[in-house]
Amino acid sequence: MIRVLSELSRLNSISNLGKVVKGEINFNTTLPISIKVKEQVKSNLFMLDIGRKEQIQTKSELPLDVGKKYWGILKQEPKSKSVSISNLFIQPKILQSKLDQGNLRFDIQTLKNVLESNNPKETIKQNLLHQLSTATSKEQFLLTTNLLNALQDNLFSFVLTHNQKETFFQFKKQKSKKREKKDQQDDNQNGSIEFYAAFENLGPLEGVVELIDGISHLTIYLFYENSLEFLKNELKNLSFETNLYKKKGKIYPLYEYGNSLLDLKG
Repeated sequence: MIRVLSELSRLNSISNLGKVVKGEINFNTTLPISIKVKEQVKSNLFMLDIGRKEQIQTKSELPLDVGKKYWGILKQEPKSKSVSISNLFIQPKILQSKLDQGNLRFDIQTLKNVLESNNPKETIKQNLLHQLSTATSKEQFLLTTNLLNALQDNLFSFVLTHNQKETFFQFKKQKSKKREKKDQQDDNQNGSIEFYAAFENLGPLEGVVELIDGISHLTIYLFYENSLEFLKNELKNLSFETNLYKKKGKIYPLYEYGNSLLDLKG
């Protein structure tokens, strides 16, 4: 799994945005972009934070909530230089939270050490307990408690950093089908893990990693067609068999932050 996470997080760095230069937007308009609504200027005119530093003003026919984060496709008209936004998808509540993710943030080597330790679940649990003990708001306390309860169900949540880009991941080992006793010794060579990932410039995706006779097979479902086409071109750079599909519906986390203490999908 760690190799899959490493290569997926690298894709977030490849799908990079450009900059705003002298008031002119020069970004990759072929991929979804992480957007935060800063303010509503008029009825359908909004000031948006694009990526981490850039700001633009654009119209949206759909109502947007100030302060919320979305993914969307931006398009700039060559002549008028006006920018339109389409395919809006609000980011999950867990990414809207102001939770300090310091104890859930790992680089690939640190995460590798955690997942290959004798008890990775306990290590992440202790990180969350520390975060819980220092919670400074009801929201932070509730979300951390949710993550602890989800961890009890063997659902792991963390932020993976790579080249100053962050990808939010969740994964859970799927229940194995009943097998003959003679096959149970092959647990280390076979199994599957369900996962969810939220990329800044690819949007959300979900999938399954299957280990069959020690070989990894990856199936990914994407929300954005543009992201699907981008990943098709990157398949040659992945070191395992991968199948890509466009998800007909929306893609949500395995765990979603709600008002209750636990809200697991499935």
